[in-house]
Amino acid sequence: MAAFPTEKTRTDADGCRETVLQAPSSHEAVESIIDRLSHVIRGLPLSDTARYRLQFVVHEALTNAVTHGNRVDPTKLVTATCRCGPDQVTVTVEDEGEGFDPGSVPDPTAEPNILRESGRGIFLMRSYADACRFENGGRRVVLVKRYDLPHDGPPTSTDRLALASGRVRPPPSCPCAQGLRGSAGASPAHPHSGGFRARGR
Repeated sequence: MAAFPTEKTRTDADGCRETVLQAPSSHEAVESIIDRLSHVIRGLPLSDTARYRLQFVVHEALTNAVTHGNRVDPTKLVTATCRCGPDQVTVTVEDEGEGFDPGSVPDPTAEPNILRESGRGIFLMRSYADACRFENGGRRVVLVKRYDLPHDGPPTSTDRLALASGRVRPPPSCPCAQGLRGSAGASPAHPHSGGFRARGR
């Protein structure tokens, strides 16, 4: 099946644009949806850092949905819905899997789990998004990013962890790239380079 997502766009009664991207579960679908999402959010009042962090958390959510939710089953769909509101953008990612309990995922900052890769995705989603909640038995994650928040500027230790994951590379103008270049070890993969690495949630 093709990895290219189907796309539907509408404007709701409040004048907010909503774009729905849907594709059969595959690693290629994750990259295709992220590629389309980057165009959808291009005109929003987000700094380079905020835009990078939004794409990163959506990439994490999509990766979890495809890998852990749908088990890379091409007969199951992964859906990303992006709603551009007056003061924030909300992206909802949903899979057709069995669901899971987010509370059961180990805390990656706890001493016994520091060297483990599982659990980092949810930790980073909660760190980067201004709101992150799981619904429908863990099959749906709702990510909110408000426009132009001051804390979206300076790079942080969380940015180092994100860069080390190799999921999404920030643009050269992003403070994350300038302030942390070379500090994360391995060179992070570009979201469209096929640099996917499966790991725990």
